[in-house]
Amino acid sequence: HVPEKGWSTEALAFGAESAGYPAMTHGVFTRGPIELVEYFMESAALETARQVDEQHAELFDGSVSEEERLQKVVELRLRLLAPYISTWSQAMALGLLPHNAPTTLRNLALLSDEICHAAGRSDTDIRWYTNRSSVLALYSACEVFMLTDTSADFVDTWDFLGRRIAGMASTLAQLKKA
Repeated sequence: HVPEKGWSTEALAFGAESAGYPAMTHGVFTRGPIELVEYFMESAALETARQVDEQHAELFDGSVSEEERLQKVVELRLRLLAPYISTWSQAMALGLLPHNAPTTLRNLALLSDEICHAAGRSDTDIRWYTNRSSVLALYSACEVFMLTDTSADFVDTWDFLGRRIAGMASTLAQLKKA
């Protein structure tokens, strides 16, 4: 019910009724609609991992660059937002409330780690931190861009993603020269 009702108590109540419970059962979710957001984040992480596993041979066959893998993994994850994009800004706002921020930050850290792992980034030195912070910045920028993307199948978002990854690769190449 989230696409119609948003990330709200109303969506929780309709969900309870759809499952055969009284609408007041939404009270079981003591933290309210943020629990819907957190559930989505966890489910999306599992689904992204499943899709990456399905495409593992294709992604790691030696012909796909690290940048192409990163683009594919981020796109897989962002595509899971598509059914909820009209209300996703509401979910983002819920996550930024002070009492929800610690859990949101943990989920974002896990998200960047999962994307790095799925894209084959397995550094164990200081690059572990820089990779994750760069990937989180990349993902967040694309997520915000996607909120306003009205192109068919979010093609403008995928172009934006490609440009950001190219920019990251260019910056890294410049740093290696220095």
